[in-house]
Amino acid sequence: PGEPITGVCLTGKYVSDRACSHLKSLPELHELTIQHTLVTEEGLVCLKELTELKTLNIHHSPIHDAALTHFEDLTNLQTLNLEHTQITDAGLASLEKLNQLQNLNLAETQITDAGLEHLQGMKRLRLLSLHGTQITDAGLMHLTGLTNLQYVFLYETQITDAGLVHLEKIKNLKGVYLANTKVTDEGVKKLTDALPNCEIGR
Repeated sequence: PGEPITGVCLTGKYVSDRACSHLKSLPELHELTIQHTLVTEEGLVCLKELTELKTLNIHHSPIHDAALTHFEDLTNLQTLNLEHTQITDAGLASLEKLNQLQNLNLAETQITDAGLEHLQGMKRLRLLSLHGTQITDAGLMHLTGLTNLQYVFLYETQITDAGLVHLEKIKNLKGVYLANTKVTDEGVKKLTDALPNCEIGR
């Protein structure tokens, strides 16, 4: 036998739940991408058996909260991308055990401030993308305990200067990206003064 397959990318509208069912025969997968497909939560049942996964990209696909229940045992995951899916705050509860995560992309999902509470145990998180979501200043309070966080993408949200006060407490931040928010020059200056080594993108 040859080397085991450790990476798979499934792309396009012709990729269905049935195609995903074959993934369970690849238990040594480390990286899986499912993008711009018609795959639903039914097709993702196979993920329960792919416990060696370290990188999982499922974006621009019509999955809902039920899909995330299949992620609960993927405790080796370091990168999870769920951009442009239909997940909500309720779905994020299924991610609470994924405490090895370093990179999490929740951009353009249906999450709100309440959902960010489920991220508080992700102490290794270094990059968090929340752009294009409904989060507000209150949600950022849930991030203050994520002391390893380095990059936060908040553009196209309702964040104001009041929310930046919470970010001042995360001393390892290297980049905060705030285009198309309600943040003012004064708020940016205050954040820059508090975090002089952090790039503030507007």
